[in-house]
Amino acid sequence: MSQRVTRSALAASVLVAASMFFVDLSTGPASAATTPTLLTGEQRHAVTGYHADRMVVDGVNDRLLVADDVAHRVLAVGYAGAVVSEVALPDGANAGDLELSADSSRLWAIVPGPNVIISWDAATLEEKARYPIAAYDLGNLAVTADKVWFTYNKNYFASLDPATGEVVKHTLGSGTNTSASPRQPLIAASPADPDRLVLTDADTRGDVFLYDIGAATPALVATTRTGLYGHTALEYTADGRMIYVGGVGGAYYTWADDLGGFQSRTIAMSRALAVEAAAGGWLAAGLPPAGDQTDLRLFRDAEGTAAREFDFPITAAAPQLTGLAWEPGGDRLFALTTEESGAQSLWTIGTPTVIPSPSVPAATPTAITLAAPATTPRGELVSVSGTITGGVPMGTALTVRRTDPASPAGVTIPSWQTNASGGFGFMDTPPVAGTATYTVTFAGTATHAPSSAQISIKVVTAPAPALAATAITLKAPATSKRNAVVAIQGRLTGSGIGARTPVTVRRADAETPAGKNLQQLATAADGTFTARDHPEVGGTVTYTVSYAGDAVRKPSSAKVSIVVAKSTPTLTLNRNGSVNAYNATVTMTARLGATHRNRTVEIWADPYGSDQAKRLVKKGTVNGAGDLSATFKLTRDTTFSAVFTGDTRYAARTVTSTLRTRVAVSTAVTKHYKVKNSYYHVRKKTHPKFTTTMTPYPGRKQRLTFERYSGGKWVAWKTGTFKLNAAGKYTFTLTGTHKTGVKYRVRAAYLTGTSGDSANYTTYGAWRYFTFTK
Repeated sequence: MSQRVTRSALAASVLVAASMFFVDLSTGPASAATTPTLLTGEQRHAVTGYHADRMVVDGVNDRLLVADDVAHRVLAVGYAGAVVSEVALPDGANAGDLELSADSSRLWAIVPGPNVIISWDAATLEEKARYPIAAYDLGNLAVTADKVWFTYNKNYFASLDPATGEVVKHTLGSGTNTSASPRQPLIAASPADPDRLVLTDADTRGDVFLYDIGAATPALVATTRTGLYGHTALEYTADGRMIYVGGVGGAYYTWADDLGGFQSRTIAMSRALAVEAAAGGWLAAGLPPAGDQTDLRLFRDAEGTAAREFDFPITAAAPQLTGLAWEPGGDRLFALTTEESGAQSLWTIGTPTVIPSPSVPAATPTAITLAAPATTPRGELVSVSGTITGGVPMGTALTVRRTDPASPAGVTIPSWQTNASGGFGFMDTPPVAGTATYTVTFAGTATHAPSSAQISIKVVTAPAPALAATAITLKAPATSKRNAVVAIQGRLTGSGIGARTPVTVRRADAETPAGKNLQQLATAADGTFTARDHPEVGGTVTYTVSYAGDAVRKPSSAKVSIVVAKSTPTLTLNRNGSVNAYNATVTMTARLGATHRNRTVEIWADPYGSDQAKRLVKKGTVNGAGDLSATFKLTRDTTFSAVFTGDTRYAARTVTSTLRTRVAVSTAVTKHYKVKNSYYHVRKKTHPKFTTTMTPYPGRKQRLTFERYSGGKWVAWKTGTFKLNAAGKYTFTLTGTHKTGVKYRVRAAYLTGTSGDSANYTTYGAWRYFTFTK
């Protein structure tokens, strides 16, 4: 139940975190209990996409719950720092304090500004309740089994009943104990005794108050002064037996049932630090960067000497500690640091309470160098000399082993000892031709590290005859169709090459990238040969012709590549050019012809306009007839694509179909007094209104056409183009002097390219008929 420090405390060199933070202006020495352990890059996780200002650890869901004061939100992140979920805070406010319920099912936050307390489901960050608080300067939280306790207005604390929302306010101490502090009192609830609540001020007085909250009205049990000032941290240990208080002057602790004698219970540290108590009886303390002190220290409960110490690696300016928290019930410690640049890191320290074994002094390194002739005749004595460095004593024993073709597992040569300067030597007679390798080994001692060295000597019986060089030249067409016969012509040259010299032909392609032997050919008398093949796989096909060589000639090989064109598959897509109703659901069917192995087709839809992205409608394997179908609801002109990505023998192909889509359009008539025989009857002194409703689109216009009946036919009367509103509506009022007895009609239309866009197919609405009467 750690208490955080407000951002304003940073100005006074107090760190901000979900842990306990305080400043010690004394200059005590760094702990010398252990050798500091430098944290590694494997323990660091960069904080990206959010800013961490305070945190609590949810051990049930294996995540950290983080307050982000920059983006005004609360996030759930994994133990490696990756964001799992997030929730925004109201009105651009920040979470002043975070607390988890004992079972980690609820996350609570106190939010100054809007003056609310909010609870979320800790696993999902779904908001469960929001409680308005009729108080100002909200401070810190503590959660018990049935209440949420909080501090406010420097000298007060209160309880919130989550079941009813009732808030009961109380005065802290005499009501004037914290008046000198700009920060709110700290508060913590005992994890072992549900009736105990401890509070402390955040000013120079150093008061601590222990309350019994078992009755309706909290009763002050005990109070004391710590001897510190500027309290910034207050915390129970996990078993509820001890209370830690942090402030200027160090970390002070006492047993939870005894608030006296703080002066004799001090953990001395210099300047600012953060304190977190673990379930296993450990205390973690963090200090600001300084050359004479470590960054993190671990203490056993009620002990003043650190059992373990850690340092953050420094790449530029030393990072500042922003947060510190233990995994509940576990042995994992989390730390947040912030660089001068603002970059943040989450450090995960596993099993920090495991004390490493004392280091063993490093043995002095040794090294062996060897010298010997590069070659020696078989059966003759060869001499090898060497030196071992590192100051080994005279008479140090070395072992020598020789490996050669006759003894691949190695044989031991009699041991040799060093002289006073580390020099040594040995002689041997290699029994067989080939390479003889000598390995000299020093086994090492308690004071000198082991080492070894090798040297190889070529053992010869007679000068090896020089082999004649050979070469192969190849010629082949640059391109070919699939299954077409290709001829690879070549010639093997070299001394003594004649008829029937064997060469091997090997082919590599996309289906057999490692290659496959095709045939063995025999050369003609002039060394020429021709290999024929009919490649079935498209792409680059490489032919390698090799000559193995013999006792007097060297081997040789050559390569030539042919680009084999892939076959074009048959691919169709139906309904191209069709005109469809608005909101019509169409079935698009792609048909794929013969291919090799890939029978997958993708159907994509690209509705008109930049506001809708091209999207994959369906991807799947075609049926036995080669068909793949997908349905799509049309709201505007849409281009569909059927895509085959190809395989090793058939090329990729894309075909398209463009479907035109009408708009939905209707015209409503108002201001009439009756409808008869499909005619709207309007009084001659009334101006009728015609409301068009059309499928909306940015900047869309309608063409409104009026006609009157004259001379036995309908003739044009009025026409206008009017911009629709965002909902696709426009109301036209017909004004002027209206003649009675004349028949009129009106309709709205969308005209592609004329009505402000080209998203749909030209669509005419139904005629509406009307006439004027007296």
